[in-house]
Amino acid sequence: FGKVRVVEILGGDPDWKQDNVTYSSLIQGNPLSGVFNGQMIFDAEPSEAPGSKTYMTISRPVMQRLLDGKTKGLMIKPLGAIDATFYASESREADLRPRLYFGTRE
Repeated sequence: FGKVRVVEILGGDPDWKQDNVTYSSLIQGNPLSGVFNGQMIFDAEPSEAPGSKTYMTISRPVMQRLLDGKTKGLMIKPLGAIDATFYASESREADLRPRLYFGTRE
């Protein structure tokens, strides 16, 4: 309890729109194994303090599939009972929007 799982979206409705997609409309009755990556990407424990940030590390292979367009997105789903809010990229307040940070090697 108290954690979220980040799962890679590989299939499902190819024309889903983030402003009105639902779980049912995304999977369209397809087997979950054809829509989501069957291997867990990772589980994360959201920060408990109101207004605090939660950092999640996306693996290099998943990031490459995102950049190549092979992955259609990432889904954050609760593991058990959880009370959390994650802001969307369309948030009016720029500092609340999710960000990607890239680590580079010299």
